[in-house]
Amino acid sequence: LARSHAELSRRIEVDLQKHSDPFYSDTDLQGGSYSLRAIPQAYQSIISIFKLFEETINTEIAAIDDNPLILPEERTELHGANFHGLPIALTSDSLNLALVSIANISLARIDRMLKKTHSKLPWFLATGEEGLFLGMHGIQFTAAGIGAELRNLADPVSVDQIPTNNDNQDFVSLGLQSTNKGLEMVFLLSYVLAVEYMVAAQGIWLTLGQEKNHAAEKLLSPVTLSAYEQILKIYTPKKSE
Repeated sequence: LARSHAELSRRIEVDLQKHSDPFYSDTDLQGGSYSLRAIPQAYQSIISIFKLFEETINTEIAAIDDNPLILPEERTELHGANFHGLPIALTSDSLNLALVSIANISLARIDRMLKKTHSKLPWFLATGEEGLFLGMHGIQFTAAGIGAELRNLADPVSVDQIPTNNDNQDFVSLGLQSTNKGLEMVFLLSYVLAVEYMVAAQGIWLTLGQEKNHAAEKLLSPVTLSAYEQILKIYTPKKSE
């Protein structure tokens, strides 16, 4: 991901201006799909959450969290709560919500690419007679199911409170539970993004087949072309069977 709103905007603008037809319908380009035109705003917000989480983790790792704090020169001890995990719990919960946002915008783009009314490509990117072949519809089911699981996992843990230890520990962070869920969510999110990459590769492949007189370098921006070439190393687009 680019590191700034301006860079994200520039990259998207390059893709939209370079042979936008047939990938984007007139409606998309003239104020339609948020999953396309709101990419700079959406991803910059997500990047900000990632940075906040990283900053919080680094701060907490470097902090003194002993309890009690022993001050030998003053011959005293201080009982506090520098160990409390709420900073990590809150930012971890926020990060989990950001992960769901990545999945949601990806799922929206997958759905649009599979609709002929939006992409101007065959329904579900299937080849052959319409209605007879499933195309990429099957893996959309996989992505949608994982998306539902991600939304369930994103429920914030830091809002839960279970007083324990004779009310001594009556306000806890549950940050460990939140971060553990985050690890699982990252794993699941990778599958959603993999489906989007496969769908995009299939769409590009179909477009290149329809535009045989043009090389891929002329149809795709350098960034998209590089990504497409990387995807082709592990996934081969093909006709419907």
